[in-house]
Amino acid sequence: MLNKIYKNIHIKKSKLFKFLFYLTHIIVLFLIAFLLFLSIPKFFDYKKKVEHVKEYLNKNYNFKLKNFSLIEYNVFPLPNLLLKNVNLELENKPISLSSKEIKIYLKLKDIYNNKAIVSQKIYIDKPSVSLNIDSFKELSKYLIELDKKLSFKHGAIDFLKNNKTLFTIKKLNYSNLGFKKNQFTGNLFNKKFKATIKGKNE
Repeated sequence: MLNKIYKNIHIKKSKLFKFLFYLTHIIVLFLIAFLLFLSIPKFFDYKKKVEHVKEYLNKNYNFKLKNFSLIEYNVFPLPNLLLKNVNLELENKPISLSSKEIKIYLKLKDIYNNKAIVSQKIYIDKPSVSLNIDSFKELSKYLIELDKKLSFKHGAIDFLKNNKTLFTIKKLNYSNLGFKKNQFTGNLFNKKFKATIKGKNE
């Protein structure tokens, strides 16, 4: 009787181990397939997509892409198109900026889309802006009315009057999403400051 019980337990354990073995293999195969799915676009020529990038930035952010030095696809931290050494202008506004890097985060289901860029958000690294102080209201209005996700870090804005710098905001961070939505932080006159603007949906 005990021997029969032992055999039944042994059979059940054997079936469980086999199931776990197959399940582990399925998970590993799934992960490999998913990584391949994310990685294959790395080998595409994204120079052919520049017009799509320009159209996306203009339509969604009112940005006019003037020039850049490199465009490439990155898998981490999330699938994104990376543009380096970028110069942008706001369409029909006297506002321009340069940036070391801009990341356009792509939606997973659209990373193979050859007809358009479909993005969740963009991130601008170390933007540098020279802004006539009379145009500050236009910049504020643009950020308030923007309904697409945008964030930037470690930026700098030079406020000008008659082509002379009045003051500079350094280490400027901003995001219109997340916990610190519509919040600016930075250094002004060597002191840290924090400010919040109200979005149109608030």
